[in-house]
Amino acid sequence: MTVVDDHPPPSAETAAAAREALGAWLADAGEYPMVDEVVRDATPGSQRWFLRVLGEAKGVWSLWVDVRQRSLHFETYFTPAPERHLAQFYEHLLVRNRTTGGVAFCLGEEHAVFLRARMPLEHVAADALDQLLGEFYVAVEDAFGAAVRLGFAKPGS
Repeated sequence: MTVVDDHPPPSAETAAAAREALGAWLADAGEYPMVDEVVRDATPGSQRWFLRVLGEAKGVWSLWVDVRQRSLHFETYFTPAPERHLAQFYEHLLVRNRTTGGVAFCLGEEHAVFLRARMPLEHVAADALDQLLGEFYVAVEDAFGAAVRLGFAKPGS
């Protein structure tokens, strides 16, 4: 298996082209029907944005996009740690991971569930970004209802 850190970072030209492609895509993404808003993180020096996404199963969620040295990182908060039926809840998400394409469910702080993906800077292009946004959207829409029912349903319901 190849370790990413064993390879040199992308060239300055590749990194600049990726940032340019991302910027153009973010400008267009604000016009997508499911994207309510695109906001840049105001922290000085930050290369991070969030897209406020409108869904049906989960009404509103944010997709964070972060430019790093070798890749773009994408992340959305999915749910807090489940309160009930932990085994079934996590099994549901692990089974979903088999069909989520380039995104994956994972645990984060305080065992909250996140959906994450990474895209090497060499692959940043509008079509690839559209596809990844679609994969996030489908994963959230397909998994959220069942996850909430499994992990947060009141006893006896």
